[in-house]
Amino acid sequence: MDQLSDHSILITGFTRAGRWADRRELSRVLLSYLIQGLCQFIIELGRVRR
Repeated sequence: MDQLSDHSILITGFTRAGRWADRRELSRVLLSYLIQGLCQFIIELGRVRR
């Protein structure tokens, strides 16, 4: 239950930021997060395969 409230706080923070932030900037940040996550995932896969 605690995790859910944290998640909703994060979502409201994102929507609030989206109102005043440049959309291009926001998408750039999200893209960098996505790439970071993908790299981490690939590294984890490489570890599992060994």
